[in-house]
Amino acid sequence: MKETEVKTQSLHDYVKKNYENGNYSRDYSYHPNQRVNGQENSQDNASDYDRGVRQFYYDCEHGKVRHWHSYRLLFLFNKLLNGRLNEVTDFMEGYRAAFNEWKKLGH
Repeated sequence: MKETEVKTQSLHDYVKKNYENGNYSRDYSYHPNQRVNGQENSQDNASDYDRGVRQFYYDCEHGKVRHWHSYRLLFLFNKLLNGRLNEVTDFMEGYRAAFNEWKKLGH
């Protein structure tokens, strides 16, 4: 046997032994209603724009306001890619709109 075959076989044996001992018994199934970034990750059909607004207010509460300096570049790429980045740019538009509104209020 070659050295790589020996390593592969020993790795296989290691994983098999741990699997049979129940070491991989964690629940790996997908649960869509978990909290992500402190927000409910439900499928509420909110637009990407609205998600950007909500993310901005979440970031404000936690002192993590982002400044999207790359927005114009992504907007240009979105045009060049015939709208394939619409979700990202819509999210960023919502985030920026909430940021600009927040700035107008004197924060």
